[in-house]
Amino acid sequence: MSSVELTHMGSQKIPKLLMQFAIPIVIGMLANAMYNLVDRAFIGNFINKQALTAATVYHPYFMLTIAFSCMVGSGSTAYVSSSFGSKDYPLAQRIFTNAITLVLVFMLPLTLVGMLFAPTILKASGASHEILPLALEYFYVMALGAPFGGLAFVLSCLIRSENHPKCALKVTLVGACLNVVLDALFIIVFKMGIFGAGLATAISQVVSLIYAISFYYRKESVLKLKGVHLIPEKMIAKKVISIGISSSIVILSFGLFSLLMNKTLYQYGGDDAIAVMGILMTLDSLLFLPIIGICDGAQPIFGYNYGAKNFKRIYETLKFGTLITFLYACISFVIVFTLSKYLIAIFTNSEEIIKEGAKALRFSYSAVFFAGFGIIMSSLFQALQRVKYCIFLGLARTLLIFIPLIYILPPLMGLNGAWLCLPAIDFSGSLFGAIFFYFERKRLNKEEEALSLLQSES
Repeated sequence: MSSVELTHMGSQKIPKLLMQFAIPIVIGMLANAMYNLVDRAFIGNFINKQALTAATVYHPYFMLTIAFSCMVGSGSTAYVSSSFGSKDYPLAQRIFTNAITLVLVFMLPLTLVGMLFAPTILKASGASHEILPLALEYFYVMALGAPFGGLAFVLSCLIRSENHPKCALKVTLVGACLNVVLDALFIIVFKMGIFGAGLATAISQVVSLIYAISFYYRKESVLKLKGVHLIPEKMIAKKVISIGISSSIVILSFGLFSLLMNKTLYQYGGDDAIAVMGILMTLDSLLFLPIIGICDGAQPIFGYNYGAKNFKRIYETLKFGTLITFLYACISFVIVFTLSKYLIAIFTNSEEIIKEGAKALRFSYSAVFFAGFGIIMSSLFQALQRVKYCIFLGLARTLLIFIPLIYILPPLMGLNGAWLCLPAIDFSGSLFGAIFFYFERKRLNKEEEALSLLQSES
C-alpha cells in the first residue's frame, strides 16, 4: 500500500475503519484460540490429564516470552503509526528495522536461560515431581520455537501498522491451521505425546515467520527489509521500549499471576486444579481475547490521528471501541453461564475437573463486562505514548489487587477464594482506566485548544 493510502486512517468513517482493523485481528485471535483449544483437547483427550497440567505449568515462562515480543511489537507499532500520521516515512523505516533487532536481542538470551534452567523454572511454576518429566518434554521444544514466534508476532504487528490487517491475519492463520494438522499427526498418528504437541507449535511458528517475511518483499509494503538500520539506534530503541514497556509489564504481571495462581491452586486443589486453570486460559483465548483484538485494532487509529492531531477521531474511535467490546463481553457472559460444563468437557472426561472447571469458569466471567474498558484505555494511553499511565495500569491489577487477594481469600474460602480473584482483576482495570482517562482528557483538551489558537493566528 502506498503512503497516500495510509491517509485513510485520518478520513475513513470510524466504525468502518475500526472494523477493517479489528475483524482480521479478532479472526486471527479466534483462529489462535481454536488451535489452542484443539491443542489442549488433543493433550487432554489423547494423552492424559497429567499432560494437560504439564502444559499449564509452562505458561508463566510462555508469558515471559510473550511479554518481550509484545513490548517490541506494540512499541514499534505505535511509533510507526505516529510516524505515518506525521508523514515521516524515513523514520518509520528505521523503527521497523530496529524492531527486528530488538526482539532477537531479548528472545535469544531468554531461550538460552530457559534451556539451562528449565527444571527450576517449572518447579517454581507449580510442577510437582510427578508432572515435571512431562513438563520438561514440552518446555524444551517450546522454548526453542519461542524466538521464531516472537519475531513473527512483531512483524505481524508492523504489517498491521501499514494498514494491511488482512495480511497480518494470514500470518496467524498459516501457523494456526498448520498447528492443528501437525497436532493430529504427531499426537494421534505418531504417538509422540506432549513432545509432539510442542513440536507442532514450534514448526508452526517457523512457518508463520517465513510468511510474515515474504510480505516485505512485495510492492504493497511501504516498509522494507533493509539491513542499513539493523544495528540498534539508541534513540529509537529507547523510544520503542518506553512505549511498549507497559504492554510488557501487563503480560509480565500476568505471568506473575499465573505463577502465584498455579502454586495456590496446587496447595488447595492439587494437579487437577492446575489443569482446570489451563482449560480456563484456553477458553479465555476464545471467549475473551477478541476484546483485546478489538482494542489492538483501535491502537493504530489512535496513533495515526494523534500524530495528525485529529482529536475528534480519537474520541470517536474510543466510543465505538468501548461499545463493541461491551457487547462482546455480554455475549461471552451468556455463553459461559449457560454452557460452562459443556465447554470444560471439550478438554477432558474427568468428572472432577469438569465440575470444578464449570464453577471456576462462572466465577472468572462474573465481571467480564468491565474488562473491555480497561483494555481499550491501555491501547489509547499506549498510542498517546503516556507511558506512566500504561505502566500503572499494568502493575496495579496484579500488585494492588490480585496479590493481596490471593493471600487473603484462599485461606478463608479454599479454592473458591482463588477463583474469586479473577473477576476482581477485570473490575479494577476498568476503574483505574476511568480515573486516568479523566486526567488525560483534560490534557488532550488543552493540547487541542493550543493547536486551534496556533492555527487561528497563522
